[in-house]
Amino acid sequence: MNLLHMRPCDIEKAVAKNIPVLLPLGAVEYHGQHMPIGTDTLIAEGLCKLIAQKADVIVAPAIPFSPTMHWAGGAESGDMDFSEEALAVYALEYIRQLAKVGFRRIYVMLGHQGKGGLPALIMEKAGRVAAADISRAMGAGWGCLPPEQLPENVYSLVRVCDYDEFSDYSKINRNERMPVGHGGRGETQLIMALYDNLVRMEALKDAKKPLPPWLSDVYEADAADGAFWVDFCVDGFVEYFKR
Repeated sequence: MNLLHMRPCDIEKAVAKNIPVLLPLGAVEYHGQHMPIGTDTLIAEGLCKLIAQKADVIVAPAIPFSPTMHWAGGAESGDMDFSEEALAVYALEYIRQLAKVGFRRIYVMLGHQGKGGLPALIMEKAGRVAAADISRAMGAGWGCLPPEQLPENVYSLVRVCDYDEFSDYSKINRNERMPVGHGGRGETQLIMALYDNLVRMEALKDAKKPLPPWLSDVYEADAADGAFWVDFCVDGFVEYFKR
């Protein structure tokens, strides 16, 4: 389900069933001449949409902006270094509003910087602050209430997830973990698999030489391998939610 497509009666039913919400989080960032600047957001959003085709989940509108520190390129390349302060304000309000609607299982599909990065930390803090709001609204001494009256999942309102968060590597015959890497083989083949018309490998011919280290394996990108990892990640989430 797409959150923006839902009617009030759909929302009420989803809240009553405690259906999870997937929130894609990415960035607008330079990933090389061959890749779209929305790569991080597109991958996170694409995976969420595929998960929603197989599991009873809601896909919320993506957050497309987060800090890039202009690590890979400047504004002239389309790179947008969205400040952490701005993201923190937006993320907290976003999570608070989802919680006010009644959603209690919010999973952030992290497309940028990994779990140790600023976007992940900001989203985790937003979840904890929103959870504190829910707790305080119950009044003093709410922890003394009978278990059946306590708010469900209040301390795990938001979970920040990598693409392969719930994937089981023991089920596949691979000697590597899922490649991601900025703009290189991993992300390039994921975009190839999810959006078959957005990668332009020929554009690398006009790029400055030598290519930056993070593009050293870019020519190893393979759409079929990307599709394998897409399925691997999607299946992990689907199995988790069905449990």
